[in-house]
Amino acid sequence: MKVLRTVVSAIAILAGAALLVTSLTALLVTRAVEDGAVSESAIRATLRNPMVMDPVVAHIDQSAVGALANAGVDVDAPGLSDALHALLAELANDDDFVASLASPINDAMGRLHRELTEPGRPPAPFSVSIDASDSVNGQLGKLPAVGESLPSLALPPVEIELIRAERFEQARETYSRIEYARSTLWWAGLLVLALGLLVSPRKRFFAAKALAVVGAMSLAVALALAVETPERVRSMLPAASDAMWGQLVTDTLATQTLPEFRFTLVMVGFGALAMAAVAAVLAYWTKARS
Repeated sequence: MKVLRTVVSAIAILAGAALLVTSLTALLVTRAVEDGAVSESAIRATLRNPMVMDPVVAHIDQSAVGALANAGVDVDAPGLSDALHALLAELANDDDFVASLASPINDAMGRLHRELTEPGRPPAPFSVSIDASDSVNGQLGKLPAVGESLPSLALPPVEIELIRAERFEQARETYSRIEYARSTLWWAGLLVLALGLLVSPRKRFFAAKALAVVGAMSLAVALALAVETPERVRSMLPAASDAMWGQLVTDTLATQTLPEFRFTLVMVGFGALAMAAVAAVLAYWTKARS
């Protein structure tokens, strides 16, 4: 009977510790989303990626050329068409234009949590709207001979689709499960550990063993995150294959999120191991005095 109780207690420690560490990981994920903070360096690195910027600049080019044509400019005039497209293509490397994109994308990341959790949100892309008028007019003014005579354009806002509608719905469903894990698994882990304590034949050593397992599991998860590359972690996330979103996720994981996760898990791991050592010393001390 004592052997059975020992086995059940050990299983309860392993299961309870796993539930607590999973709840902690879910808490770190939800806090990262709720904070909505994406480092400026990650955004700028994303906006320097041709795979991200080429479709954006192509859309702006089409909009600007159409607006000039509507204003009566002969955009097909010899020499003008090529020069016009070449200047607009340079927007991808224009520091002022990249800076103008960083702010609305950062704002969009700030509202990510709200749109992930909004009840009844109809399926729709997760998008950001940018005003490229000033940047386009600045480029048009550089056209030789005719730049100063071109009209100032007021372009409609450009919608940049960060995540397609179907993938954002997958992200909402996944995030809902993560929030459930954060709020539920903590209490489930404590309940399992309490049951393990009830059946344990050596109750005075139970806290030390439970804390040691929690610490070891936290360090194991931290080690796994240290081994995994941001690209591998990104591939596990819903919606991460969308070009701009995927690149932004990768850069943010590399520069901000994963280092913070690892630091927290390492601190929890070593903290739990230190507490386990103290609990073990106290257990032996009380055993010696009894």
